[in-house]
This record gives sequence, structure tokens and C-alpha cells, in this order.
Amino acid sequence: MLDTINIGGGAGPIGAADKPYETAGSLSHISREDIDRVPPVSTSDVFRTTPGVISAGGRSGISINPNIRGLQGMGRVNTTVDGARQTSSSYRGYSGNRDEVFVDPDMIGGVDISKGPSESVETGTIAGTINFRTLEARDIVKDGDSHGVRFRTSLDTSTIAPRPPSMFPTLCRTRRRSPASRSSTEPCIQAALPWPR
Repeated sequence: MLDTINIGGGAGPIGAADKPYETAGSLSHISREDIDRVPPVSTSDVFRTTPGVISAGGRSGISINPNIRGLQGMGRVNTTVDGARQTSSSYRGYSGNRDEVFVDPDMIGGVDISKGPSESVETGTIAGTINFRTLEARDIVKDGDSHGVRFRTSLDTSTIAPRPPSMFPTLCRTRRRSPASRSSTEPCIQAALPWPR
């Protein structure tokens, strides 16, 4: 026979990651740790693991066009950075318009997403809200430490399959001196193309 097992709980502070489970409604939270688990190539990669939320359109660097449950553009998604509305609309001719938000993924401390019509009168959106929180000192300097460093590097190229640096195209020209003579080849010129090192 087992001894008595006591299970207790308290009304301690709710962390941002647990808030979606404690709140009625469809909420999601993306922490900096979630973002760093698979580093984003562009800002739209931040929503990779969030159900019902994508960045529609092309992967335009740090620009996103948020889509919540199929609704986007025309002010349907309220996107804020540290509480300040950031959505800008640009007209694209026959393609319609695009609501863009510019956020650098390296500067994101966390993202809070509320799906569905907004409860507050100020936002007035039908798709939902996305609030980006930028990095703060507490995100870099951990508890008990007096200093902290965040360092990131990347290397990229614009080629699909780079050629080795030793391969340069050879430019040669052939000419005939007269119809009766053989072809002769002028000296070849080796074109030295710049190669990133």
C-alpha cells in the first residue's frame, strides 16, 4: 500500500509561456528560447511553430505580412512592437495592397499572439493581434550576473552552387587567315573573376 500523496498548488506569478494555458481564448506565446532553438533566417520564420499564424507573401528580409487563420491585410491583424502599432500598408497595383511590419528577428525578446476578434476598442481588428517584445537587459544579463553578452554571426552567399576559386573561364578566339589556310588560335586570355575569400 502506498503512503498518502499530497498535491498542492499556489497562485504564484504566471510566466509568459504559461499564460496561454491560464487564459480563456486562443493565445500563443513565442519566447526567445523558442526562437533560438531553430534560428530564423527571416522574421517570418518566427511563426514556424505557431498554429494558425503565418507570414504571407514572399520572404522579404525583415518584412512580414501577418496572417492569422486566413485573414490578413486591410488592418485585419494589429501588429505592435512594444505596444506601439507598426502596420504600414503599401499599394501594389493589381496585386492589391500589403500590410507590412518590419522587425529584425535578432531583436525580438518574445511574441504574444491573440487570435480572433480583439476585445479592446482601440485595436478594432477581426483576425487578432501580434505583439512583438524587443530584447531588454534582463534577456541578456541573467539573474545573479553583473554583465552579459549576446553575439551572433552569419555567413551567406548569393550563388546557388559556388565554383571553386581555382576555376576561371578561359576566353579564346579563333580566326581564319584565309579560306585556304588552317585556323589559328590567338593566345588565350584567362579572365580572373573576383572571388570572395
